[in-house]
Amino acid sequence: PKLGLFARLDYSGLYALDNDRGTIGESIERGKVDFNFGINYNHKIRTRLWLKVGIGFTSLGEETMTFENNGQTTINKLSYHFLEIPTAIRFELGKNKLIPFFETGLSTMYYLQSRRKELTGSIKEIENYGDEDIQHFQIALIIGFGLSYPISTKWETFFQANLRCHLIALEDSNSDQYLWSSGLVLGCLLYTSPSPRD
Repeated sequence: PKLGLFARLDYSGLYALDNDRGTIGESIERGKVDFNFGINYNHKIRTRLWLKVGIGFTSLGEETMTFENNGQTTINKLSYHFLEIPTAIRFELGKNKLIPFFETGLSTMYYLQSRRKELTGSIKEIENYGDEDIQHFQIALIIGFGLSYPISTKWETFFQANLRCHLIALEDSNSDQYLWSSGLVLGCLLYTSPSPRD
C-alpha cells in the first residue's frame, strides 16, 4: 500500500449540452485557474494494477468579463468549492524506475460554498455564500495519464495530467450547464510495505 499527498493546478469552466457558450452579448465567459490539494491511499490489486481512493478540497468555476458602455471592464470570478472523494483504477505500463501510468474512475463531490470575486477598476468585492440552486451532490468522470519515479526505498514522486467532466448538472433546475476541468498534478507517495515494486 501507498499513502500519497498531492497538489493540483486546474483550469476549469462550464460546458453546456444544448447551447453555445463563450460570448453572450457584451460579456465573455472563460475558464479560470484554481489550486487544489488532497491525500490518497493506493492498494495493489495485482501486478501493475492499483486501486486509489482519496479525499481533497477542490475549487472549480469560471471567469466572466463584462464590458460597460462607459468603457470600464468588470471581471467576475465565480468559484464552487467541493469536498472531493475520488475512486480510480491505476494501470502501470512498465517495470522500469520511470513508470508511465493511466488512471480512470469516478469522483464523488459534495458542495461546500460559492465564492465570488468582482473587480471593477480598482474596486474589488469578495463574497462567500451558499447557493441553494447548486446541486450539492456531484459525480465526475476522471481520466489521467502520468509518470512516477521512486526517489528512495520509501518514497515515490509522480507527475500527472488529468481531465474531469461532471455528469450531473451544476444547478438544480432545467439548466444544462456542467463543470469540467483539466489540470496538472504533482505529488509524493510513501510506501507502507517494504516491497513497493513486487
